[in-house]
Amino acid sequence: MIPIPGARYMAAVQRVAIVLILLLPFLVVTLACVPALLFLPFSQAGSDRAALLVGRFVGWTRVLLHGIKPLE
Repeated sequence: MIPIPGARYMAAVQRVAIVLILLLPFLVVTLACVPALLFLPFSQAGSDRAALLVGRFVGWTRVLLHGIKPLE
């Protein structure tokens, strides 16, 4: 196979673009939940729900970051 000089650069650009596209919905959901995270701890059993919500965000973040593989 003939090596293409810019192939490694294009692969890096594609990875960055894919990550940015996948992060956009995650950021929208996170920003939409900020008001809930501000007010839930002050209601009955709200702190448990807020902790559950933050735990889910941490899980989603781990899944997103696990899918990013370094270039070889």
